[in-house]
This record gives sequence, C-alpha cells and structure tokens, in this order.
Amino acid sequence: MNLPNHVTHRYPLGISDLNNLDLFSAGQPHDAFRRLREEAPVFWNPEANGPGFWAITRYADVAQISKNPRLFSNALGGHYISYDSMGITDPEAQNAFLHMLLAMDPPEHNVHRRLIAPAFNPGIVRKFEEGIRRKVRELLDAVAPHGVCDFVTDIATPLPLWTLSELLGVPEADRQDIIKWSNEALALLDPDYFASPEVGQHVFEKMFGYGKRIMALRREHPLDDLTSVMANTRIEGEALPQATLDGFFVLMILAGNETTRNTIAGGMRALTEFPEQWRLLREDPALIPNAVEEMLRYVSAIIYMRRTATEDTEISGQKIRKNDKVVMWYGAANFDPEIFQNPYDFDITRSNARDHLAFGIGQHFCIGSQVARMQIRIMFEELIARFPDMQATGEYRYLRSNHLSGMKSMPVVFSAE
Repeated sequence: MNLPNHVTHRYPLGISDLNNLDLFSAGQPHDAFRRLREEAPVFWNPEANGPGFWAITRYADVAQISKNPRLFSNALGGHYISYDSMGITDPEAQNAFLHMLLAMDPPEHNVHRRLIAPAFNPGIVRKFEEGIRRKVRELLDAVAPHGVCDFVTDIATPLPLWTLSELLGVPEADRQDIIKWSNEALALLDPDYFASPEVGQHVFEKMFGYGKRIMALRREHPLDDLTSVMANTRIEGEALPQATLDGFFVLMILAGNETTRNTIAGGMRALTEFPEQWRLLREDPALIPNAVEEMLRYVSAIIYMRRTATEDTEISGQKIRKNDKVVMWYGAANFDPEIFQNPYDFDITRSNARDHLAFGIGQHFCIGSQVARMQIRIMFEELIARFPDMQATGEYRYLRSNHLSGMKSMPVVFSAE
C-alpha cells in the first residue's frame, strides 16, 4: 500500500477498501468498521481514481469534525467521496450537487438554511400529522387482504414521497416519476437499475427539467409550499442561481425521501431480528418515540459524509494535510461502544439512543429531522395497531451503495384481514 508521507500509524492486516461497494452488498460492514475503530480510527483509504481519503470511524472524532466547518469544509469538493464513487458524470448534476445546502459553508449555508427553516418549525410540522396518519392507513388498507407484501415498495417508499410532495407542492400525477428518479439517481452503480452508470445519467436531465418547470409555474402562481419559497427568493435583489435551485430540488427529493424510507424499512427488519423488542413495543407503545431513535441509530441510513481539510491539522494524533478528504462514517460511529453500550443489540429502551448521529451534528444537522421522526413514529403506531404479528421473511435485497443503507426489497408476512 502506497501511503502519503504524513500517514504515521501502522495499518492492521486485512482492512477493507471502504470504496468497494461489494463490501456493502449485505448491509453495512460492521466487522470492518469495528476493526477500524479499534485499530485504525483515522485510516488512510486509497482510491483507484483519486488521491485517497481519511476514514473516520469513532464517534468523538466524527462529532469534532462536524462541529468545525471552518477547518473541515463542505464547500470544497462536496459531501461525496467523489463523483466517480457515486457514478455521477453529468456536468449539470455535478454542479447542482456542489451548490446544494449540504455543500455550503457558513455564512452562505446560514443564509440558505434560514430560507427554508420556517417550513420545518414544530408548528408547521404538526400540521402534517393528520395527513401522514391518513396516508399510512391507506397504505396498510391496500396490503391488508393479502397477508404478504414487499415492505419497501408497498409501505416504506410511498409515505416519505407523499410527505415530501406535500412540502414541495408536487401534484399527485407526478409523484410516481419522483419515486423513479429518486431510486435511479442513487443507484447508478447498481446493476439492478443500470447496466452502467453512463446509461443512467438521463435521470438528472429529467429531474432538473421537472424542477425548472415547476419553479417557473410557482413564479407565475405562487402557492404555500417550499418550491414557491425557493423560486421567488431574492438575496440582495438577485434571484437564486439556477445551480442552487437545481441543488435544492435534488436534495429535497433524495435526502427527504430515501433516508426516511430506509429507516422505516430497516426498523421493521430490526424488529424482526430482535423479536423480544417487537413484543416489548407491542406491549408498551409508549416506547415508540425512543424506539424511533434506536432505529435511526441502528439503521444509520446515511452511511457517510465527506469534508475537506482547509489547513493542516490533526485528528486523534494523526496529521491531516490541507485539501485532504476526510470521510465521516456514521455507520461506524453510531456503533461506537464508547458511547453506546452493547451497540450491536437493537434495544428500544436504550437510555441514550437519541445521541445517535443519524441526522448529523453541528452546522449541518438535518433540517427535516422532526418530519422524519414523525413519519417513522406514526408508521409504527399504526403497524402495531393493525399488524402486530408482521415480520420480515429474511429475503433482503440491499442497495449497492456505501453511501445509503437501503434495501430494494424486503418481503413481510402478517395475518391477513
């Protein structure tokens, strides 16, 4: 292994390349994460088509980096390890990803976050509760007579899409397109979706084209939705650049949709694999809010986020050079035994479950966290009442990704109505 001169620690044998998607073919590689935390918590991971990156796997280090945007930038290079690592070759898409909220540093990030923050205040969020509950019941009604369904496609996927579409003002007729584009944009390297990443680049053209059309409509006829806010916002008299609007639309579709559905699906999987926790939850539904936090920790739907060092520094004694890529692995940090006792147990009574990093921490803490929590909570309130014997069959098909902890399919069985 060719290491940069400033790599000072010794490397344990057999540590895997975290950019190898095959390592994630059956879910998150917790054995590899455990070894990294214990033996090389600041690990230099070479890249086949890049300079390499630092893999950060301990909770304390991830929190420290996240809280220091001056030293560890989002704007320098964005939040992916690289575009190659995600299969994104379309220049317009790359530009949009570099101009979304996730790729901004203060003070620009603060300005743009304030624009959309009112849509996520507790009062506004609570107004969605009745509609979300009605949508969940509608989804459960549809599968009730059958006693079997695919939990991912039939239950977990439609709910966050409905909520997101309500926030953005996406018409009902267009929502199936949003699902399709969301799936494809995050699965360019998954052969179940595309034979090659190049084949899938058209999805960004469709996504950006739709975003431009709906924002043009909202400039002519504004509504009470987030799309109208972004389409009509002016900063110092200037409209937002097109790349920023593209980035906003893509971020809302991808982040607002995929992470919630993957946590819902992963939560059902965990309850199946830890049946005593499913029993406990049924016996005491008051545990649901804490169970939601444990699902967020245990699933860790976003596996990593990247930062870039703005100057020479150190992390846990390891020298980091200016412009080094620093990748925070939430899927490892959320299982750090220094923070979470018996971390590989799914425990809905865990006293510090809410300390998870599933929503990040610091400057880029997820602005939609309360909406996500509410959807997950309502989903499991309704599932307990309707299908208390539901369980997964164990036939999991995982998304081929080291960025998203997601499943493409998860059959479940339950007593039919």
